[in-house]
Amino acid sequence: MLHLHHANRLEDLAEVLRRNLETPLSEALQPEIIAVPGTAISEWLTIRLAATTGISANMQWLLPARLLWQIFRDTLAEVPDANAFSADVLAWRVLPVLEEEDFVSRHPALSRYLQDSSELQRWQLARQMGLLYEQYLVFRPDWILDWERGQAAHWQGALWQRLISEGDTRHWLKWRDALFERLAGGSIDEGVLPERLSLFALTGLSPAFLEFVATVARHTEVHLYHLNFSEGYWAEIVSDRERARLLAVQGEAADAYLDQGNRLLATMGRLGRETLVQLIGLEAIESETYQVPGRHTLLGVIQSDMVELLDSRTKPPPELAADDRSIEVHVCHGPMREVEVLHDRLLDAFARDPDLTPADVRVFIPRLEDYAPLIESVFGSATGARYIPFALAEHALADQGALVQGFLALLRLPQGRLDAREVSALLDLPMLQRRFALTQTDVEQILNWIETLGIHWGVDEQELESLAVSVNPEHTWRGGTDRLLMGFALGDTDSVYGGYLPVLPGDSSLAELLGRWRGFLEQVITLRQTLSGSYSLSRWITICHQILDRFFAPDETEMDNVVRLRQRLARLASDGVIAECVGPLSLPVLRDAVERRIGDAVGGRFMSGGVTFATLAHGRCVPARLICLLGMNGDHFPGRERVRGLDQMSLAPRVGDRLRRDEDRLAFLEALNSARSALYISYTGASARDDTLQPPSVVVSELLEEIDALTRDPTRSEQLTVRHPLQPFSERYFDGSAELFSYAEEMVTPATVSIQ
Repeated sequence: MLHLHHANRLEDLAEVLRRNLETPLSEALQPEIIAVPGTAISEWLTIRLAATTGISANMQWLLPARLLWQIFRDTLAEVPDANAFSADVLAWRVLPVLEEEDFVSRHPALSRYLQDSSELQRWQLARQMGLLYEQYLVFRPDWILDWERGQAAHWQGALWQRLISEGDTRHWLKWRDALFERLAGGSIDEGVLPERLSLFALTGLSPAFLEFVATVARHTEVHLYHLNFSEGYWAEIVSDRERARLLAVQGEAADAYLDQGNRLLATMGRLGRETLVQLIGLEAIESETYQVPGRHTLLGVIQSDMVELLDSRTKPPPELAADDRSIEVHVCHGPMREVEVLHDRLLDAFARDPDLTPADVRVFIPRLEDYAPLIESVFGSATGARYIPFALAEHALADQGALVQGFLALLRLPQGRLDAREVSALLDLPMLQRRFALTQTDVEQILNWIETLGIHWGVDEQELESLAVSVNPEHTWRGGTDRLLMGFALGDTDSVYGGYLPVLPGDSSLAELLGRWRGFLEQVITLRQTLSGSYSLSRWITICHQILDRFFAPDETEMDNVVRLRQRLARLASDGVIAECVGPLSLPVLRDAVERRIGDAVGGRFMSGGVTFATLAHGRCVPARLICLLGMNGDHFPGRERVRGLDQMSLAPRVGDRLRRDEDRLAFLEALNSARSALYISYTGASARDDTLQPPSVVVSELLEEIDALTRDPTRSEQLTVRHPLQPFSERYFDGSAELFSYAEEMVTPATVSIQ
């Protein structure tokens, strides 16, 4: 049976879950299966359940897609371990088809798209199509099935037909139909399906997924815990813009049934409304738990209006304290200033409220990777009383130091001329120095040799001839080192040998160093030649592992990054095996695939005990006393669609479609709903170059408009907005004003000088 639980607070949903879990499963060692949108929710729930029950164990946390696959694996014997229709695998399956001139020429639109394209560009299209097909499988299953029946009027349908004509054809729709058939026929043995399934705080659910859940719920116990902003029926409310459009099309008669309700829910909650429409259509036992936060603060008023589905324009203005700062907006000159201002504001918040701890603060950013180095710099460098414990809940492996940067630099060797700058940058890497037994003094000596010899670029005379350039071969890498070797052998001489003038390298004790440098140089030259070829994906991954072995000697503090990088490479190789990718690939394709795999976020701890920084999509509905939103810029948020121009779903939208702008709007709304005491917002509102004004995100503007409307004060939002100076040492921070202040004592002297 399907049980549908509604609540506007995640804490209340967790309490309902706890009560349901008190009913034990029939087998003591059987795990509770709980589907969650990500690790942020699972970490929070684990701690929440442990705090209320004393223990939280034997929980199996799964993402929705993994839940489906596990059910298929449990009920259908022939289901493979891995999904051959994930976006990453599909990209490798699509690429060989795009390389076939015969197939491409039969589809004029595709042929025009690929005209004069490089292999890298074809790979990038294959990657985009992998993403699209993965979405089509979830949100347009009827298209997929029509294409497989031969009904393909578009080249994307023909490409899909080609994919399933070779290789694995068993995507999740096939397994779903097989499972439904066995369930209908009663051929699933008792105990094969999980005894109880819990789906907690999932958003953006597709109709196909909900159909699957409803069908499985007829044969086992399923609980769906839905974070619902309002106790009222808000599935059909419309925004002012939607209302104006409908009135223009349908006339004034349409006004009789157009319900505007709460304006924030109407403008930001389209995805939530459509999810609610789908849930209402399910046959389920429903329960509701709603709490009105109270109207003592501005934040509480806004949240209460959402719960009660009230339009602020139809009720009296609230009575709020003049110094209410439950919502603040900070306008800064760039991301660095945003982070600096946040650090000062958090120090002030902790000073004003001794009960507030760093663990009570969550900071969400649309693109955490843009801010991660700044956060490390500002929060990581603070000492003493100004130090605030913090953690990044996720980070890209590419941000994790010299290993990845050096590895990628080696992969880029063939695209350059092997100039002195490239080689010098490699020699600066501590892991590489250890591999070739080089000290910092050794590196300085090598750099001195490079300068003395006048080495600029190029391997040797043969490479110069192949490029048809007239450069003295003495200034190539081999030419330069040969001159040093002859200097050791012949001593100080003005004679020319073999076309080269020997150079005395210095003390004879440097001979061993010269040998080690020559060994390093030959390794680089050999790798550069190897990387100029084309190989299968599996061979490329082997080469990548060899690069790590031959060029890097990590210490204990760096081993985690080495392991993570090797794991990413192994997953890339696994995708190729599943896709049966055996054709030759050029380096640009391999490098793009590796860089994207490395750029994927690496999970950290969300519940770290300190201030948690995370992407907005990662943990926006996890409650906290203070929620801070950084990077709320008009040109970045809401974001643009990931695959533009190719997405056929955008031409015929349906209920339940997940558009990037709607996902981001809902994320902002969930963050607003999850702040228990205060909401802090900042954005880049002025150029650091010329101080020109830059607009905030449209969702911030809509929130500020709502604040002015509900308070009946057109200046209230401006009163909550703090506009910060360009520099952290501005005298305005130290003139005693209540609005601007700084805890950075080192800035006092520069500010004093500025005042004078």
